Amino acid sequence: MRSVRIVELQARMSSLGHPGCEMVRQIHGADVLYVVAMAAIIVGVDFVFFRSRFWERLMVNIGIVLVFAAFYLRFFKCPWSPGD
Repeated sequence: MRSVRIVELQARMSSLGHPGCEMVRQIHGADVLYVVAMAAIIVGVDFVFFRSRFWERLMVNIGIVLVFAAFYLRFFKCPWSPGD
């Protein structure tokens, strides 16, 4: 049943003019590098500024992840996703 839905979704996407974009995305080197950079920035900020402040560190970490997520969705997203 699930494979039928995936095939139907892929057929619908190719009919929209975006045949190269699949529902299951492959992980590329840029994606891995992006996640590693995010982790390095989070650890660096934690170590330098918020070593003994739990709640402040948690809020800043969530903020950093949200900023990275916004940049990811803006620059690395699939071309058929909403907001074209």
